[in-house]
Amino acid sequence: MVAVIALGISVDDTIHFLSRYHFCTRGTDDVEQALKDTILHEATPITTTSIALALGFSTLTLSSFEPVVYFGALSALVMVLAMFSTFVITPIVLSFTRLITVWDMLSLNLKADVLKNSPLFKGMRSFQIKKAILSGIIRDFNRDDVIVDQGLAGNEFFVLLEGAATATTRDKDGSVHTLGHLKAGDLFGEVAQLSKRNRIARVTADTKTRVLEMKWDSVGQLARFHPRIAMRLYQNLAEVLSKRFMKLQDHTSKVHDELTGAMTRPYLCEILKHEVLRSKHFTEDISLMLLDIDIVPIEGEFRTEQNDRIILAVTNIIQGFMRPIDVFARWSEISFMVLLPRENSEYAVKLAEKIEQAIEKAEISFDAHLHITATVTEVKAEEKGQEAIDRLEQQVKDFRLKRKSLRIAVT
Repeated sequence: MVAVIALGISVDDTIHFLSRYHFCTRGTDDVEQALKDTILHEATPITTTSIALALGFSTLTLSSFEPVVYFGALSALVMVLAMFSTFVITPIVLSFTRLITVWDMLSLNLKADVLKNSPLFKGMRSFQIKKAILSGIIRDFNRDDVIVDQGLAGNEFFVLLEGAATATTRDKDGSVHTLGHLKAGDLFGEVAQLSKRNRIARVTADTKTRVLEMKWDSVGQLARFHPRIAMRLYQNLAEVLSKRFMKLQDHTSKVHDELTGAMTRPYLCEILKHEVLRSKHFTEDISLMLLDIDIVPIEGEFRTEQNDRIILAVTNIIQGFMRPIDVFARWSEISFMVLLPRENSEYAVKLAEKIEQAIEKAEISFDAHLHITATVTEVKAEEKGQEAIDRLEQQVKDFRLKRKSLRIAVT
């Protein structure tokens, strides 16, 4: 009876304390300051009510009925102990865990596609995602606000919940380069803390943006109380980093193909962008030629070494017709792209015919038949270059599907 009545009354002070603490933690991650503010606001009302209740129960000790005396004394003792627990034990517990209320879970309104498509929350249920989000801090940014800045230290990472942002980096010479555009669900800022270095990029809000800020300490606390959620976060984070590492390797690949000596595809695309701008400025022609090589073994199947020898022999012939200003690049395993600055499609067609004749005269055998398809196009004035590449690839793809033999085509 004492426990039911006394604890039922004393727990009210704890509820008020937790409610005030929850209010003080909104918009900040400084737990120590939030606890100080909570104690400062709640010390007087909780202390006065606890003492008043203790004195009130103490009056029952004046009774001549012994059970009532015990009830009053024990209840008064519980009031004092409850006050001590509220100001000592409760702050200690709150300093090690983040307070998440049922109302927080219900009021968190996020788009379903963000929760579903974000790589950080992959494989997690909606309830787990909300609990992970509430372990961090949701911040709002206006257009052109800097979310994270290059060169600064940071021990938090971010998930874009709403809006859009752009990641840029500034080189030592002052030049600015765009690294990518971020959409809802994307993760950024995790490299700084993991690599123990300052941030390598600036992220700026393109529109009114909402982001989730998660400190690594918060993730550590999440691991203590919700290990399954934390395990999934770490697993997804490792997957994101591995994909970015592979993508970085692709972008930082070598300029030349070591087998043929031709340029690589990313390098040609970069050169094409500059050549298109130059050709527009000087009103000059620019053409592209895609050479697709179909190697058909006479008997059996080829090993990789045999295929490489044929490719090398063909590319040596093609490179013999290249001018110093031409760019010859390996486009895929069996195709090559030639960038012909200051030339129209007529020159490209004649060049393709010369290459075809040279390959036929060379009598490349290696126990295989060679079928070379050449498609040629000019980059139009209103194009950026990618449209011309798409036309060439689509032309070759169409003839492959129709199983037609194509020698030279102009698109």
